Amino acid sequence: MVENTRLKDLDANVKKILELVEKRDQDYFARFAKLELALEHVTNKQSIGGSNSNATNANPQTFQVCNIKLDFPRFDGLNVLQWIFKADQFFEYYSTPDLHCLIIAVVHMDKDVVPWFQMMSKNNPFQSWAAFTRALELEFGPSAFECPRYFV
Repeated sequence: MVENTRLKDLDANVKKILELVEKRDQDYFARFAKLELALEHVTNKQSIGGSNSNATNANPQTFQVCNIKLDFPRFDGLNVLQWIFKADQFFEYYSTPDLHCLIIAVVHMDKDVVPWFQMMSKNNPFQSWAAFTRALELEFGPSAFECPRYFV
């Protein structure tokens, strides 16, 4: 008789577990359906621009190559204007948030730029990518005497 009671308890526990698993699966399916709808909405939004049948007037937004891996350029203090341009292109391609731009750039610094950045960030941390690039230009960029075309 004790075994029968224990078997009933185990059976009740198994039923509870199965109900919980069923509920969890329903929640996951509901979440998955929401994600599919959101993805479909984003995909439709991107394709709203569509492609023009005339190849010469094709919308540049229809060109999507997300599987190309771009390397982020390293910065050693030389050619700062070219480096900023390349970094801006990289960040635009990957739609990088402003805060992440700073982190990615700092990791790719070499030589004399590293101690400069450490000193600058201790005194007054950079609040934006624009402020950081302006400081780079002032520190490592050409002067008005070296390259006047940048200061016109």
